[in-house]
Amino acid sequence: MENEYQAPMAFKKSTFDFSRFNKPTTGATSERASLLEPFIERLQRDARLAGYKPMSKARICMLMAYIETEDLYAFHKKLEASPCYGAIWNWYVVAKDLNKK
Repeated sequence: MENEYQAPMAFKKSTFDFSRFNKPTTGATSERASLLEPFIERLQRDARLAGYKPMSKARICMLMAYIETEDLYAFHKKLEASPCYGAIWNWYVVAKDLNKK
């Protein structure tokens, strides 16, 4: 009889599968946050390309707070179809925000 060495339980290969825990592709934690991400990405990108300092995510979200969650998808599609995304967004969001004050 030979004494075969068997590794202790702690050194055996783990059978736990980490592949099912993928990192999230977005930072969204809610449905509203995931719907606001396209607005934030597009507005910040356009501002950088134009040479302006982009608005913060918090500022964009505060300006869009009065828009219902159900309407955000349709609003984004409407802006995507328009020739000037930022100008239309500014007219709908910022002008309405200023008129509330």
